[in-house]
Amino acid sequence: MPMLAKNMNVSLATANWMYTVRSIAVMLGSLLPDIVFSRVSPLLFLCIATVANGITMSFIPTFQSIIIMNIAVAATGFTFGIVDMGMGSKNGKKSN
Repeated sequence: MPMLAKNMNVSLATANWMYTVRSIAVMLGSLLPDIVFSRVSPLLFLCIATVANGITMSFIPTFQSIIIMNIAVAATGFTFGIVDMGMGSKNGKKSN
């Protein structure tokens, strides 16, 4: 984290917000599958979330602004929360 703060020209406290942003995004993303799986194909939704997670994660190292990087980390966390909860359910369906 100190190297990231140095490269971004921000304080260490500001750079550490990435942990908080990602954690909140994972929590919010884990709420979505319960709502969406009853309306759309669970496997299609998980595939889309997995691809979106890979795309957002691959762009994170290229950003020069800590704000845009935090937005990308939030998107990655959100899609990770979707995949994590979706894969934990029985065959992509709600369990009783």
